[in-house]
Amino acid sequence: SGRNSPAPPSPNAPSRPMVKAALTTHAVPEEEIALLCACYGLGDGTPAGVRAVQLHGGFSGLTYAVEEVGGDRRRAVLKVCKGYGEAEAAAQADVQAFLGRRGFQGACAALPLLPSVARSSRTPDYVTTCSLGAPVCMLTHVEGVPADAALERGAVEATALLRRVGEHLARQ
Repeated sequence: SGRNSPAPPSPNAPSRPMVKAALTTHAVPEEEIALLCACYGLGDGTPAGVRAVQLHGGFSGLTYAVEEVGGDRRRAVLKVCKGYGEAEAAAQADVQAFLGRRGFQGACAALPLLPSVARSSRTPDYVTTCSLGAPVCMLTHVEGVPADAALERGAVEATALLRRVGEHLARQ
């Protein structure tokens, strides 16, 4: 046990790395990001009205932290759901909206489209489409580490994480 010996692996580390679907990423132009944000009431629809930073991780490959430049300086996450159908993206947004309504603080809640731009009769409507043809939703911004990254580095065991989420939801 020399001074330069590597640390032993975490007992919670997965036996193999998590596998993610390989998706090609294409950046969404800042003009379109601004217009999409405005559909959710964030910013004024111009690139000067929002600041966007692409986040990395997750499956969609096109997730942006967005913040209003003026006004209330609200923050959110714009998620371009590449590789998902619109119905699947809407179902995911419905789950995220449910978590938000129930007060679950550990997950991003889906934000509704403004009624003037909602494309369906369902209310609230959470999903629109971008120029790439992919569904888009907006979520509240929650600081933290993506669950897949925490699992991969062994910071938490998958069954323990899911058990804690289930217990919290059961108390709601």
